[in-house]
Amino acid sequence: MFEAGSLQGIFPPAAAALAADLAIHDSLGSATAGLESALTGTKTLLMDYEGWPLSPLNNLGPNVVFKDWNSAWQACGEYFKNPFNHPKFGNWSAMINELDPFHDGLAAFRMSAYLKDLLEGLRRKEKPLDVMERVAEIYARRWGKDKVHLGPRA
Repeated sequence: MFEAGSLQGIFPPAAAALAADLAIHDSLGSATAGLESALTGTKTLLMDYEGWPLSPLNNLGPNVVFKDWNSAWQACGEYFKNPFNHPKFGNWSAMINELDPFHDGLAAFRMSAYLKDLLEGLRRKEKPLDVMERVAEIYARRWGKDKVHLGPRA
């Protein structure tokens, strides 16, 4: 049994996923726990109560994204009766490399280094857009240009 902390669970979602046969995340708006679970290799479902059509996670399809509990539970029952007949159930492989191309467990390190570089530039009173551009260049040198997507500059 995983116990709760004062604000959130004291174990990361990946730990819970590794202890489970199946993980279910309840929002397409913020799917970090779902992604963490999927990265462990655990079958992971997403619930889309809000019907958010703009989420790229919808591309995972009807074997991963469910609109209501009834359809999710029905799919779970079918999967557990015969898992081999449902290889796409909870399977994020069509998108997982796009979401985490590294698969090295260093995402928190990369994020913290990126945020540290951002904060340092802002503390030096540099223009925010210049800071973001420079930090993106640093990240690209460290981790690969193909891992950085630049949007239009305002």
